[in-house]
Amino acid sequence: MHLRFRYLAVLLVLTAALAAQPAERPTADTWPDGPPPDDLALLRTALPYPARRRAQSTLLLYNVVEWSPNENFQVGVGNALLLGLLTTQRYRTTLSPGVHLGIGNRSVLLPQIDYGAVGVAVAGDAAVLLTLGTPEQFYNLGVGVVYTVGYATLPAYRVGLGTRLGPRVAAFGELVAVSDADAGQLTLLPSLNVGLAGRRHRWSFGVAAAALSEGDLYPFPYLSYWVYF
Repeated sequence: MHLRFRYLAVLLVLTAALAAQPAERPTADTWPDGPPPDDLALLRTALPYPARRRAQSTLLLYNVVEWSPNENFQVGVGNALLLGLLTTQRYRTTLSPGVHLGIGNRSVLLPQIDYGAVGVAVAGDAAVLLTLGTPEQFYNLGVGVVYTVGYATLPAYRVGLGTRLGPRVAAFGELVAVSDADAGQLTLLPSLNVGLAGRRHRWSFGVAAAALSEGDLYPFPYLSYWVYF
């Protein structure tokens, strides 16, 4: 069985095992300074989930509602790239107050028309996550792949830092590196952003870029929004 499908099978087993273990979740009254960061703007972490449910939108191109039946597991559904059906799965656990481990997967199903035939293309990313620290200040590392079913599976490495600058303000830096050895191509996706928290909300304003090994650089601004409920 291909590694990707073994990974998904493990996630399905975890879903069945964990869905029967309800856990108390924080409420907005617990957050006098807004919900604490649980993800970076572009990357996922293994930090605790602040609430049972959340919705996220990034530039209206990535939109998802996610639900955590307990403190370990999270699943979501939404849309990406306008026409794509998005699904997410994540499992996390805390080994000590400053050490968090997790695994995560995001898949997009996109309609595909090829020489008059209509089908579905499946692409996504999967990673093992290590987060050191707390929502106040943390370092995040992810190792995994980006994949397109039937085409390519490429190694991807993720690094991120986050720190609170004030009661409701945080700063984040992220870097994704995707290597295509066959094409001799290395793609870097760095980003810097500032996060603002409200009572049940978080906003992230920043700038990201796609940097290719040929020296091309494509910067773009972005806005992410989360609501917790």
